[in-house]
Amino acid sequence: MNKPKKIIRVVALVIILFLILFITIFEKGGQIVTSSTFNNYDTINNLEGKEEKEDTKTTQKEVASEINKDIIGRIKIDGTNIDNILVQTDNNEYYLNHLPNGKKDSRGTIFMDYRNNMNDRKLLIYGHNSETLKSAPFHDLEKYLNESFYKQNKYVELTLNDEKSTWEIFSVMILEKNDNRHMKITFNDSEWIKHLDWMKNNSIYNTDVEASLNDRIITLQTCYYEPDDSYLIINAKKIK
Repeated sequence: MNKPKKIIRVVALVIILFLILFITIFEKGGQIVTSSTFNNYDTINNLEGKEEKEDTKTTQKEVASEINKDIIGRIKIDGTNIDNILVQTDNNEYYLNHLPNGKKDSRGTIFMDYRNNMNDRKLLIYGHNSETLKSAPFHDLEKYLNESFYKQNKYVELTLNDEKSTWEIFSVMILEKNDNRHMKITFNDSEWIKHLDWMKNNSIYNTDVEASLNDRIITLQTCYYEPDDSYLIINAKKIK
């Protein structure tokens, strides 16, 4: 066999092997991942449960930071559809009508008060509700108006800085919009006790869960409409 023919056969064999490899990968669902892959609420969810070698493991916080530096964690409440990315920026307006990917949307995103830092005694978290739009992020908080539902679903799961924590609900309140006492986040010890007592005493039912001086709490705020222009407030203390 002359040399040119031998070279042609080798090249043809390489091409055939490449085509076989390409077809095999395609049939197994191989895909190229681009930044657009992450443009939805499920980004952090899709990372959960995936195992990687310890030396190449990327935390959810690191991946989230690449997508949107405002993403600080996630909030989840069993028995509801609340399982959402949590964000924080330098104001309390932007995420009223924006999604984590920057797209404008009237439902907004669940976000933490810009005044908070992670070590505060109280973390204040906001999300939209709607009388007609059931997909509003905090719409399902209305379920806590039913004491029977509360008894079966007392806990809020929060993930911040890749650390999961559990918070037990101790107070469910409805407040007029001109009552902003729940929005205070800085206290001395005496003020803190009075604030917790106020939350307990104004709960729409008795939860039999106490909150005391050394407790940290989260306050979830959303709009309500019975009466008009009111707030539905859920308060929970950290238990682990």
